[in-house]
Formats: sequence, C-alpha cells, structure tokens
Amino acid sequence: SALTMAACFLALLLLAISEISSAVPLTTLSSPSTWSDCGGGATTLEVTNVIVSPDPVKSGQNFTLAVECTSVGSITTGDLTSKVYLAGVKVHTETDPLCEKTTCPISAGPAKIKTTSFMPSVTPPGWYEVRLSGADQDELPAICADIHFSVVIGDAPE
Repeated sequence: SALTMAACFLALLLLAISEISSAVPLTTLSSPSTWSDCGGGATTLEVTNVIVSPDPVKSGQNFTLAVECTSVGSITTGDLTSKVYLAGVKVHTETDPLCEKTTCPISAGPAKIKTTSFMPSVTPPGWYEVRLSGADQDELPAICADIHFSVVIGDAPE
C-alpha cells in the first residue's frame, strides 16, 4: 500500500542521513587550530606561536589572532595582508598597515602581532586557512604564517 511505501521511504531516508552524518565526523569542524611559519628563514619576523581565541572560532562573534614572533632586525613600518581560504577557495583578502596590529618600530627580539575581527553570523562552518604575509619599509618580506582554524555556528543570542 501507499502507507507502507511511504514508511519504507522514510526509513531509507533516515538511514541515508545517518550514514552521511557519520561519514563526516563533527569533530573535524572543531579541531584545534594549527599554524606554520612559511617564511623559510627569509623574513624579518620568525613566527614562534599563534593563538586563536576562541578556538574554534564561532560565527556571529569576535575572534582574536595573536601571532608571537622573534624579530631578527628592525621594522619601522610595513603592510600586513591576510588571505582567507575555505576549501582552497579564497573568500576574503585584507591589507592593513602593520603598525596598526603591533607597536612600531619593531626591534630585534620578541614581538606580537594581534588582531581582533568579527566573524559574520552568515559564515559557513568549516576548516579555514589564513595566509598572513607582510612586507617591511623596504618592501622586503617581513612575515609569513599559515594559520588553520575551524569556524562553528555561534551560540544563539540569549
């Protein structure tokens, strides 16, 4: 009968949804962030640590990237470019003066670049990559970092 066929279809649909959801573990969307220095020793700033907060990043909320570095020279000014990728597709590019993200001049020794941004609530959940690169006052490479982090759906407003 039509009722039996509808029940069978519903059971198959639920089974298919269950199989699909178990094939992509939810933990991959909330994996901890990772980073690497991509400067190859040719930049003034060597990245020593990156802190993403909160981790994972939540849509509809602010998040902070703090990049800890060791400077091998002096930087008086420069630019910092962030290129954001989702699944290998560039979804955002932004260039800012380096000295808006840290205290200049930067002298030899420890330095920190910190930026806080708003993650729009329409941001799809997923694993994102940010290529952070910059140039100094002489247009020489100042920094290069690849940062990977997850974005999850933010908490509903209270």
